[in-house]
Amino acid sequence: MPPSPDEVLFVISNLGDYHAARLCHLTKALASENKRLRILELSPRSTFYSHHQPRNISLRAHLDVTQAYGTTVKTLSAVVRFIFFSKARYVIQIGYSDKFAVIGLLLARLFGKKVLFLADSKADDAPRVGWKELLKKALLPLFDGALVAGERHKRYFSSLGVPADRISTGYDVVDNEFFASQAVRYRRKAKLIRRLGLIPDRYVLVVSRLVPRKRVDLALELYARSGIAERGISLVIIGKGPAQPEIVARIEQAGLRDRVRMVPCVANTAIALYYTFAEALILASEYDQWGLSVNEAMAVGTPAFVTERCGSAGEIVEHKVDGFIWTKEALEDAALALAELVASPGLRQQWSQACKEKMAKWNLDRFSRGLITLMH
Repeated sequence: MPPSPDEVLFVISNLGDYHAARLCHLTKALASENKRLRILELSPRSTFYSHHQPRNISLRAHLDVTQAYGTTVKTLSAVVRFIFFSKARYVIQIGYSDKFAVIGLLLARLFGKKVLFLADSKADDAPRVGWKELLKKALLPLFDGALVAGERHKRYFSSLGVPADRISTGYDVVDNEFFASQAVRYRRKAKLIRRLGLIPDRYVLVVSRLVPRKRVDLALELYARSGIAERGISLVIIGKGPAQPEIVARIEQAGLRDRVRMVPCVANTAIALYYTFAEALILASEYDQWGLSVNEAMAVGTPAFVTERCGSAGEIVEHKVDGFIWTKEALEDAALALAELVASPGLRQQWSQACKEKMAKWNLDRFSRGLITLMH
């Protein structure tokens, strides 16, 4: 008889579409090494994403998930039992700073297990507070390794005491194959989709929560300054949030009401429709740990205009190769570049092909290989 598989434990607050896809791939990758992934979920809903995630049900069917919903005491008890009664050598968890992450670390250490964390913070996300950074420097070396988003994130965690050789990159990936296959399906029905008016004839796209730091107002200004509205190219904004009244007011002030379409919420299974036919995606965040909408757009070949403080800038978005990296001080340059892109089918096709080639290296396999390399 073959030996029973070794267990790997994964503790997560809520198992949404993004993580479900990653963990399905990791489950298969670990199975090839005679390892079994077990997941503990601590909350029935996401506190971060508000869009519908209907893929979740089908993806969960392939995962070994234990739910620990209830009071803090019940959840804590479930975490203790989950770690204590397993012979797993590794515990993997999201982040390092909330109460359950710290408790998970201490329990794993107490029970002789190694602990890995996943994170996408970087140094310029926000002003850093000295005493908090000192706490991180005391806490983070207790972990045995980290899977982070990209090189900027790796440098940040190295500065906090995690040895560089114990950090892998590739945390912020999406199911590229799912989005690419959806795009193929939508392109086959392009005439019907446009006849039904589901999307404008030509448009650029913003997919973002409508909160101040996402600077959707700046994306709107980029669109207005580019002059592409006069060429019949619309702007589609997908998202909702407290900044929505301000965004609507700015659209009115700019005289763009007939050119801007606002869509409050789109299920993750359907959003590929908007990515597929967009001329470009705009992410104008004041800062962003990464920006997964960029992955989704590039997976179907849609270039992205991202501000330099987005984590994906310089990682998957390469300036004037598969997208454009800009700052609010260089808004005019970005506007000219956007106008040039939509006016040049050849340039658009060149960037689109580069997007697909880049995303072939930033896929679910990168996530799984990153974690397995840390375990080895």
